[in-house]
Amino acid sequence: MLILLFLGIMGSMVIFLPKKLWGAHFLILFIKLLLVVSVSTVVSLHRYPGSLLPGNPDQFWYVETAQRIAVELRSKNFLDYYEIVNIHNRLYNILLGWITYLNGNSSVLLYRMFNTMISIAIAIIGYHFSISIYPNQRLYHTFAYIFLSFLPSLNIYSQFVLRDILISFVNILFFYLLWIRKWAILPIVIYIMYYLRLQMSYIYIASLLIYATILIFKSLHFESKKHKKYILILEIFIVMTLISYLLSLFFKVDYLFQYIFKFDFWKIIIRFPFSFLGLDFLIADESKSYFSRSILLLSRLLMIDGFILPLIYIFTVYRYFKVRNFDLINFINILSFIMMSYYIGYSIEYNVTFLRLWIPFYPILLLMI
Repeated sequence: MLILLFLGIMGSMVIFLPKKLWGAHFLILFIKLLLVVSVSTVVSLHRYPGSLLPGNPDQFWYVETAQRIAVELRSKNFLDYYEIVNIHNRLYNILLGWITYLNGNSSVLLYRMFNTMISIAIAIIGYHFSISIYPNQRLYHTFAYIFLSFLPSLNIYSQFVLRDILISFVNILFFYLLWIRKWAILPIVIYIMYYLRLQMSYIYIASLLIYATILIFKSLHFESKKHKKYILILEIFIVMTLISYLLSLFFKVDYLFQYIFKFDFWKIIIRFPFSFLGLDFLIADESKSYFSRSILLLSRLLMIDGFILPLIYIFTVYRYFKVRNFDLINFINILSFIMMSYYIGYSIEYNVTFLRLWIPFYPILLLMI
């Protein structure tokens, strides 16, 4: 029954698109569902543990907590989600728990369909995002929707029982609302991210403060050539202050100093280009990896957008600065600040980065190029 509900929701999302894209929407939906069924069939035939794709053991934890939440819901007892999940970032676990409860039992197929439904929502938001960025380029809007629908990283990770697709949805929603300046809705999005990826919600708040400062200066007509250097100095000062605040908020001060004095912090900065371009596996310790370097290379080839999009984005940023599009330049500054802060925090906390780190940003990078 829940499968029919998901199918109905995915089909009804067509109302958020113009009629000329309705045929494309249903074709995309068919292809995505075909992928879900194919992956589920192959996994079952190979009898992978828990009917889950190999590669990330976190999936077993998500399935287990979903089952425990469903059991507690059936017992009608007071439900303490934190006690079951045992971490702050528990929104995805809760959603899977309710899916399990409503379905009557655990179903990895349903979890994959849920992720697929979210990926369709990402493409639709991206379509409207592209309209707000380039209002007169109708062909680009269509291409944005189609390319977002077929992003390899989103479609492949939709088959894993992981929260990355949901994080991607909240992330593109945040940037879309930021661009169209729907300030009243942004706190709701930040609150949702607070229970999905705690660190990102703090970075959102910091980025809003920076963006508000930029808009204030623009409204005061300080964007003239005479004042540009002073604005740049102020922006850099604010960014560095907030980065210092965020790092001290997430980590102990002596822990941060320990990284700086041991030069580990600078190693993180040096590794940034490799990580951003999806080439971090080339410098990673293979003995600590779940897969060999050759398998990781194959995965990067399958998710080639993890290399192409960041590379094109770098050249696109240069073009925007050259044409001096003030709004896009400031938006790109905020996007870059959020990505860099997220990367630094992730690297310090786990001492490693993964392709998963960047997946929530690929839809936005696509829209910027």
